[in-house]
Amino acid sequence: MGLSAALAVVGILISLIFGAWGVSLMLRRRYPGQVTFVRERTIALFDAIVKNLPELAVLYRDVPVSPNVVLIRGSFVNTGTKDISPSMIEGPLTLSLPAGCKWLSASVIATSPDVKASLDVQNLNAAVLTSGLLRCKEFIRFQALADMALPEATPGRSVAGSLEERLEGSLSFEHRIEDTRPVRRVDLQASKRLKEVWRESAFWGVMLLTAVVTMGIVRAVVGPPKRFAYDLQIGNNQVARVLVHPSANGSVRAESIDGGFKATMALDEFFSRCKGRPVIVDDRFGFHLILAFFLSFTLAWLLLSTFLVRDYFANKRIRRLLALDGPGDAHGAT
Repeated sequence: MGLSAALAVVGILISLIFGAWGVSLMLRRRYPGQVTFVRERTIALFDAIVKNLPELAVLYRDVPVSPNVVLIRGSFVNTGTKDISPSMIEGPLTLSLPAGCKWLSASVIATSPDVKASLDVQNLNAAVLTSGLLRCKEFIRFQALADMALPEATPGRSVAGSLEERLEGSLSFEHRIEDTRPVRRVDLQASKRLKEVWRESAFWGVMLLTAVVTMGIVRAVVGPPKRFAYDLQIGNNQVARVLVHPSANGSVRAESIDGGFKATMALDEFFSRCKGRPVIVDDRFGFHLILAFFLSFTLAWLLLSTFLVRDYFANKRIRRLLALDGPGDAHGAT
């Protein structure tokens, strides 16, 4: 692999990354509307309270809490670049549960100022959100109780996943809102956790730098790897110093060190055209392979760090909007 090939590999990776980015930007411009579901808390009430305190009774509508009842609390935030008006809504945003599960109750508990919204249980497994104008960066906060039916376990196997995990995994969102993409889900991590993720990215960056410095020191002390090169007759009174790469079919591919000659030939033909003994030269193939790997890893690390930083500040803005980092909620009650 020559330097041009290594750079070509890196160029292809860059093209793929920026191509995917371009497609993402195109979709955002085509559908400027976006509603983000922010999961704040999910609690299995029986496991969290009643199971640990059997002498304590928790009632819902004068009936003891079922072992399958889960409380979910979250928010819908308009994170798009377009206000969502009632005239744009052909089908309202619906929170759906799978068959066998049911909503016990659902309600809006807070909104941005002047936002009018309600969340109502229409049937056993569908809760419908209706609202007036929802401007960019405005939110609707809700809480709901769901009765998660336990699926039947096959003989010899237990039902996997907690009630909270099953609710989060089975909850789906549907809507028909003009120019609006499917609902985006965000599980807001605590700011401390996000900083830990960022520190992890910085750690890998330091490891990458350490690997580069180590390779540089080893190369300076030991020198570059070596390999055999051959003087090959390529024409009348023309000889090129070539490197040889064997092929699976028994032939060899000869490539001049300067890149000006490339040919594939049978092994007997190659040796018949060789002049003199092989000589030892620097193995540029290994160096260029390491270079391509280093550039690709660096590009991947930079891209990962960019997404981490973007998600960190995006989540931080949402947390500030919902007052999740403050001493108390600052929402306007509906």
